[in-house]
Amino acid sequence: MSAGSPQGGSTTRPSGIAKSMVSANLWLMDVLDMVASLGDFRPDNPREATDQSIFIAVRPTLRRLMDFPDLAFLSVDPDGLGFTLDHWHPQGDRALLQREIDHQIGAGVFAWAVQRNRPVVVPARQPGRTVLLHALATRTRVMGMFLGIMAEEQVDIQEASQKLISIVLQHCASAMETAALYREMSRYNE
Repeated sequence: MSAGSPQGGSTTRPSGIAKSMVSANLWLMDVLDMVASLGDFRPDNPREATDQSIFIAVRPTLRRLMDFPDLAFLSVDPDGLGFTLDHWHPQGDRALLQREIDHQIGAGVFAWAVQRNRPVVVPARQPGRTVLLHALATRTRVMGMFLGIMAEEQVDIQEASQKLISIVLQHCASAMETAALYREMSRYNE
């Protein structure tokens, strides 16, 4: 009999690999739960949806995926020639976020991010922080832009996290497009 356990078996502690696998499995289950609930930020009545209500609904999901102390959603201007900062969080950080947006526009990163349908991760204006930009785009048009400032400098973001952010933001863009189409139909029917 082994002295390691009362029944005579050896006492085994989970190895580092086993702990890592358990942690990865828990993360995967949490992520699958998030993906399964993506429709939760679509309003029950699409006619009442606004970009603002969609942004407010998607914000917690993005924060579960990544540590974004500061984030912003921009909508395409009605003339299609620019972007307007429509929603930001926390509320007192509008000026900080606008400076970051202006910095990324000046560096050419914003225009580059609009043309890609995946996260663009670059250093922030503020040293020691990182910015993630992602176009809010459907197959037919660009609806806006997401900008998240991460708490720390993060050069390597897991590919799985990037894909999940893309899925969430594509659903967000789709909800925005649906809401815009409902508003357009409503105006047409008046």
